[in-house]
This record gives sequence, structure tokens and C-alpha cells, in this order.
Amino acid sequence: MAAAPAAPSGKTGWEALGKWVGGGGGAAPAAEAAAPAAPSGKTGWEALDKWVGGSGEKVGEAVERAVGTVQERAAELKEDLKEIREKLPMDEIETAGKGLLAALKKMFRGK
Repeated sequence: MAAAPAAPSGKTGWEALGKWVGGGGGAAPAAEAAAPAAPSGKTGWEALDKWVGGSGEKVGEAVERAVGTVQERAAELKEDLKEIREKLPMDEIETAGKGLLAALKKMFRGK
């Protein structure tokens, strides 16, 4: 028989992670563990600077460069597609398509 899931602890996921990463490892004194930390006023991303240190700006710049590169490549591909369409023998393609369509209609009607 499977064990019943644990009851909710009332902690957020970040608070629950304190078991593994909080307080420099090891068990905190009971008084310290019982008192919740005061809100720092930082967002989660700002608080991560403690571990990743100032890379938020670098990440933002990298994202902007990547977006710019993608947009440039999309514009190049759009031009390439335009050139390909101009070179296609559309008359032959349309005629072949009509012939194929007629053949399929004939085949599925049983004629």
C-alpha cells in the first residue's frame, strides 16, 4: 500500500529549500528556525545576485543580442524566400497541380 502524501507544511518552495541550502548547512538553533525571515524587499531575481552576482545585466544584454540576431536572420530568410518564389516556375506548378487534382478526383469518384 502506498504511503499517503505529506500534509502541506505551509512553507513556500523557497522556504522549504532552506532545509538543504539555508543557514550554511546543518541545523539552525530552534529559536532561529522558528522565526520567519523578514521580507527583504527584493524580487527573487534580485535575491539571486547573492549567488550569481551581477550577471542579471549580462543576461539581459545577451538576450537583447540574441533577439537582434534572430530578427536579422528572419529578415534574411524572408528575402531568401522571396527570391526562391520569384525563381519558381509557377505556371508549370499550377498546371501540374490541376492535372494532379483532376486525376485524384477521377480516381476517388471511381471513373
